[in-house]
Amino acid sequence: EPIKDDPTLEEYNVGERVDDFVEQAHMLARSTRGNDIMFLMGSDFQYQDAQVHFKNLDKIIRHVNEDGRINAFYSTPEDYFAAKSGSNITFPSKTDDFFPYSDDDHSYWTGYFTSRATQKRYAALMTSYLQSARQLEYWLGGPRRSGSDLDPLEASVSILMHHDAITGTAKQAVANDYAKKLYKGSVRATALVNRGLGELLARQKKIQASQGSSTPPSLVEVEPMDGPVFDSAAQLSAQSGGHFIQCPFLNISLCDATTSSSREGHNLQVAVYNNLAQARIEHVHLPVVKWSQMAVFDGQGKPVQAQITPLSDQAMSFRTDNIGGYNGDSGELSFVAEVPPKGVAVYYVVFKDFPDNSVFATLVEAVPIGGTRGTVDLLGEKVKLTFNTFSGSLVTYHHIPDKIRLDLGIDFIAYNSSTEPHQPSGAYIFRPNGTLPLDPHRRGGDAHKAFDLELVRGPVFEEMRQTFSPWLSLTTRL
Repeated sequence: EPIKDDPTLEEYNVGERVDDFVEQAHMLARSTRGNDIMFLMGSDFQYQDAQVHFKNLDKIIRHVNEDGRINAFYSTPEDYFAAKSGSNITFPSKTDDFFPYSDDDHSYWTGYFTSRATQKRYAALMTSYLQSARQLEYWLGGPRRSGSDLDPLEASVSILMHHDAITGTAKQAVANDYAKKLYKGSVRATALVNRGLGELLARQKKIQASQGSSTPPSLVEVEPMDGPVFDSAAQLSAQSGGHFIQCPFLNISLCDATTSSSREGHNLQVAVYNNLAQARIEHVHLPVVKWSQMAVFDGQGKPVQAQITPLSDQAMSFRTDNIGGYNGDSGELSFVAEVPPKGVAVYYVVFKDFPDNSVFATLVEAVPIGGTRGTVDLLGEKVKLTFNTFSGSLVTYHHIPDKIRLDLGIDFIAYNSSTEPHQPSGAYIFRPNGTLPLDPHRRGGDAHKAFDLELVRGPVFEEMRQTFSPWLSLTTRL
């Protein structure tokens, strides 16, 4: 209700509005130490007409001060804390967390930590991609603040930082629009990234040929190799307008360019870019036809150990033929890439005309091991994980260098959501319906039925695939 302070009006309400304000101030004061309190003004969808709101605030401040019971004024957090600091009051120390926040009984605001998990990942991925694109834009001649190909992606990433975007609490139509904006921005940025990678490698070749010197390791660690095998690998078709082709569906192990190259015997040049300021050692996974013979080389022509791993049933279920999947014989080629800080490393995947020093990728299989009594170990360089083959559960963790052994398990619990009208479970609030949690491990109500295990052992990595139910699986890789 607005303040009507013209005494000639029948609706004159200054006294009533002042009394309401003073009452609210005294109520807040009863739970606040000291004589200074802060009214926090505003809310979602408020102040869209700022003149109306501030006109009323100006009036209430003036009339409250004329009343004299309290002193009201516009302030800032800095002024408020300065007043508290100078009040000579001893305040308690809070050492526990402020979260989770709750605005009602059994209404904890913890749902948004996981709401729309794929959107959260997409936002994080595009933020990293934008950073890489900015760096490559610099190598192409410096940032272009007007009309840059990165403007749409920068705007989209910025919008995704809104508290109703990154949290996943927007309506579905709005979430769809966020994803669309990110995608459209990434398409523009992809063309720039492809040009940047091509320019980096072309510049490296020119320097090597004309000066006989290498570029700084912060730019390119290894020079592209010469020779017919490696030259053929570098001749990629410019499907996306640049020298390189990018694969946006690697999260479902799908890339038509690498799969068709392995099927048809076209050698590949692979550029691995690192936008961080420290060197990285990362596993690279490329979808291929698993029965093809192939070998991997670094930029100096040295063979790199690699393995070909069949896709899991769960990974295969995400693929459809209408987006180029070869479901019958699909696998992943995996190798370890060493990438310099803020630089690019070049690798070659050869499917024909193999050099004499080729080390062919090892084809491994996923071996079912569940249902028997005993244990099996998953081995990494420094870590060993032990699984119970009868129950399918992870049971122990071993840190090999320090000889540390810990009992360890991973469990998944599913709840039915509350549909209570006053406060249902949703994007903001995680609220189960109060019944016991559902156990996704026990399919068909059989409490003694273990879940499936598959073990993959290879020269590049080992992994355990646990299938808890048709809709829940976990892969642990060392």
